[in-house]
Amino acid sequence: MKIIVPIAIGAVLLWAAWASLSQLGFSQLSLQNLALWGDSFGGLNALFSAAAFVAVLTTIRMQSKELKRQQREIEEQSNRLERSELNARLQQFEVTFFQLFELCRELREKVIFVDDDHEERVGQQAFDYACTDLKFRLSSILAPQQTSDQIAARIGPAYEKHVHIKAELSLGPYFRTLYTILRRISENGDLSEQDKARYGNLVRSNLSSPEVALISANALTPAANDLKRYLIEFRILKYLPEDNFKDLLRAVYPAETFKARD
Repeated sequence: MKIIVPIAIGAVLLWAAWASLSQLGFSQLSLQNLALWGDSFGGLNALFSAAAFVAVLTTIRMQSKELKRQQREIEEQSNRLERSELNARLQQFEVTFFQLFELCRELREKVIFVDDDHEERVGQQAFDYACTDLKFRLSSILAPQQTSDQIAARIGPAYEKHVHIKAELSLGPYFRTLYTILRRISENGDLSEQDKARYGNLVRSNLSSPEVALISANALTPAANDLKRYLIEFRILKYLPEDNFKDLLRAVYPAETFKARD
């Protein structure tokens, strides 16, 4: 618009000047002279038409630039809003994650395992004793030549009979919370694969070997849903100590379960 106003003013001044100059050549008023005087504006009208066409093109070009600028601003604002929303969701996930993480640690300290002699063991001692007892019982019912399906069919029921039933009230909340943590990490669409691996590693580093052993046995029971899938995804069994029980687990879990994800 800034360029159109000077053009318009210039056109009016040019037209007025042309009219004044052309009248000087017609001192006598007559129909012939008036006709000639009117015809003299033809060239000026052509010039005005060309100037108007240029002004229209200039206006269209300026409007196009303005629309592109506005479009860029809208896209940048939209990107900023999306990044802001993503950061807010990631922050909320992290807050929830560490709340569940802390809850899982608290529930671990409250796990109570009652052995056959009715002696209670609490917290990490409960996991230590239950793990040792399960490994002992499995050693008497499993043979190396058995298939993976046969091994899995023995580990799950043995865990239910000799561990879970003796600590169901305290183990249940612990395993459900751990399952929820792993599922939330796996299913979160905002996390990158690197972030998922980092959170998974944090969970794994908080688990003792007896805990991992019992978790891997629990995942082979019907009530565990798809816990086994998350143990595989986050390589929870990676740092299990080398022993006969780990050899049994290698038969029922894929090799990737024992490898690093990151």
